[in-house]
Order: sequence, then C-alpha cells, then structure tokens
Amino acid sequence: MISGSSSELAIYFLIDHSASMSGPAFYALLDAYFSILTAVEQEYVRIERLYSVMAYESTPTELLRRGQNAESIPISVLLPQGSSKLGKAWSVLHSWRIEDRSSGLCFILTDGFPTDDLVTAYKELDRSMLILVGIGCGREANLSAMMPFVDAFVIWHECDAENFSSLLRKASQQLLMTNFKANDDGNTVFS
Repeated sequence: MISGSSSELAIYFLIDHSASMSGPAFYALLDAYFSILTAVEQEYVRIERLYSVMAYESTPTELLRRGQNAESIPISVLLPQGSSKLGKAWSVLHSWRIEDRSSGLCFILTDGFPTDDLVTAYKELDRSMLILVGIGCGREANLSAMMPFVDAFVIWHECDAENFSSLLRKASQQLLMTNFKANDDGNTVFS
C-alpha cells in the first residue's frame, strides 16, 4: 500500500499538446501514454488508481478528473497548437493536489521547451506525497528545463519496459518514504 490513510493512488498525466508536439513527437506521446497506463495497472494492482488527465498548451484543459478509465480519453484528437505553458499546468495540478490529499504520481509527457515561469509555479506546487516524472516524447525531446523540478525522467524512445518498471518501483519506494514521519515520541509512523 502506498498511503497509510487510504488505499488509493492519484495518477496524474500532464500532456503537452503545444505546436512543437506535432508529428513524431505526438506519436511518441500517444505510445508513452498508453504504455504508462499499462505499466501502472500492472505495478499497482492492489491499489485503487484514480486518474486525472490534463492537456496543456497556452491554456490547461481538464480531460479527466479522478476517474478510473483513462484509456478512454480521446487524446489522439488533440491538435498541437499554442505554446507550452507547463507552469500553468502545474498551477492546476496544485489545486488538484489540495483536493486529493493522497499519494500521487504525476507523469509530464512533453518534448520539453516550456515557455512560462516554472520556478514560481513549482514553488507553489504542493509536493507532499507527490512524485513528478518527466517523459520526453520525440527524438528532439529536451527535458533540461524541467530536470531541476522532477524526481525522475526518461526519454521515451530510449526506455524499454523493464527500465520503466524499475522507475515505477523506485517511485513507489520514494512515496513510501515520504509517508513515513516521526510522531511526538520520536517513533517512526506511517501516515
């Protein structure tokens, strides 16, 4: 179990559909999205998974909120347009985190190149019990701008199923460690 207070895990997808995500980058994003869903379902079999999916470019758009059927989201019809405003997407994620209060994994599917202020948005983001994973989509993906802010990252075309499963296991361990805290007596408890 990831969280001691409940047996649910919030899974967030932030999907970049800015203009730079057209062509091969978008096809890589689709492959990554559905492959990650499959891996998450296999890794967290005994935990209720509640998915929230947001597409972002100049303006974030909520596609699913706390649902269980993320496979049915019509992400293949997203039209790449606008600029990549990841900071705005993190602001929406922050509001979701305030509501959810459960352990969470957030997958940011992008080619990189955010055009807004990540530092300010990151400082405001509720990171308690949350692991951020950057997923670079497309051969031109460059996650250097977000590397200081994420807990893990992969370039999707360089990652195989075994490596990604290992990444999920490490994320689970990180979540477990964030849920342990010392009580008033100095004893470690699972919160």
